[in-house]
Amino acid sequence: MTRTLFSQTTDTDTRYGKLKVPDLKHDLIGRFLDYYGEWAFNEVRFCASLLKDGARVLDIGAFIGTFSLGVASLRRLNSLCVVEGNPELIPFLNANISGAAHSPDISCINAIVAPRGYEVHGHYGQEENLGSTSFVYDETTVDVPDDVSMKATLTLTELREQNGPFDLIKIDAEGMEYAILKDDKEFVATGNSLIWIECNEEISSLDCADLLLGLGLTLHYFAFPAHNFENYRSQIEPLLPWAYEAGLLASRQQIIPELDSLLTHNLCILKKITSREDLRRVLWETPRWTPSGWPMTYSSVKLAALASRQVRNQSYEIFLDDKGASDRVAPEEDLSENQSLKNRLYVAEEALEFARKLAFERLDQIQKAEVHVQHLDAALNDAREMLQVSRQSEDHIRQQLEQTQGGLNQAQKLAYERLNALELAEVRHEKSVQTELALRKRLEQTEIGLAEAQKLAFERLEALKHSEE
Repeated sequence: MTRTLFSQTTDTDTRYGKLKVPDLKHDLIGRFLDYYGEWAFNEVRFCASLLKDGARVLDIGAFIGTFSLGVASLRRLNSLCVVEGNPELIPFLNANISGAAHSPDISCINAIVAPRGYEVHGHYGQEENLGSTSFVYDETTVDVPDDVSMKATLTLTELREQNGPFDLIKIDAEGMEYAILKDDKEFVATGNSLIWIECNEEISSLDCADLLLGLGLTLHYFAFPAHNFENYRSQIEPLLPWAYEAGLLASRQQIIPELDSLLTHNLCILKKITSREDLRRVLWETPRWTPSGWPMTYSSVKLAALASRQVRNQSYEIFLDDKGASDRVAPEEDLSENQSLKNRLYVAEEALEFARKLAFERLDQIQKAEVHVQHLDAALNDAREMLQVSRQSEDHIRQQLEQTQGGLNQAQKLAYERLNALELAEVRHEKSVQTELALRKRLEQTEIGLAEAQKLAFERLEALKHSEE
């Protein structure tokens, strides 16, 4: 990528307010901002739906701030940290982000987010897409311009410690996502931040899915068309028909994403991903682009018809057109009858071959459907057996519960009997104590009487002795 020096700043009215944009004519995002007045707003709407007011957002790969500004326009943020590695975009990003909705606590950082010890060798990307600037080293495509002096790198760990915590971490690092996440995998595995990363048709996207699923996170795939039917400038004709962007949402099940009615109307795609193959399949089934003659308002049947014509290299300009046919083939009268028959035979064979292929495809679909039905029947039988086992277990548990209840009743009855016996024993003990006290008192009285009698007897004896003398 040849680095473009921006000699002037262009202001344009957008959904986010007045934005300073480096190039409205040649750059992809600049063209979208000029035509639609927005960029990837369906992505913004989806991510904002995952957040509550007061959220803290980290935007890695912020470009000129459209994602952050969009989220800030839909949610009242407490803090916003934007990071951009391209130094030439920082003046635009600073100017745009300073006017963020609700004026949250804003940090704007010019640094390349990378794993520990990463060495920056240069950058590369598509000349017509400034947002594709990447710092992933590739000897075959890397461009090392002399005017790039900024080599600062930050890890995700450092960003979190210096500016976090964050409720949402968005990473659009043009191929560096896997390395960034792996470098901070302990936090990724245990933290509570929602993680939103770009998902392109690249092996690295599958690797990211493996990493996130392996760390125990729940993964969802969200894809959205570049054309927003409710775009800011109410443009009906799409710049790029059926061009889709996509991302992966990783969470610890603290939220279950859903498509609201507007995202559904805008033909967005939301799928839960449980394996590498799941992601490969949904990427294959996501549109990326179509010819300009394929309006996004066509039904799936019409799209299938157009796709079949495209596969067969047929053009509407010459389809069943007499003039076109005469241009392609010599007039019928100039052909021998044999040649005419050969031409008709060729057309018939071509149609027959297409029908044969279609029949095989339908047969394969039917066979797959039959296998699927068999699997469903097996699953239904398993479910019935499990229900039967569950009912038997329920009866056994009910019997045990009844036996336990009977034992409890008997134990309660025995406890009441023991309690009555204890109360009766206490009454008897109380009477025994009173009797003992009465007997002790009588004994004391008797002893006193005996002592007095003894004393009186001694006195009488003494008196008798004196009388005898």
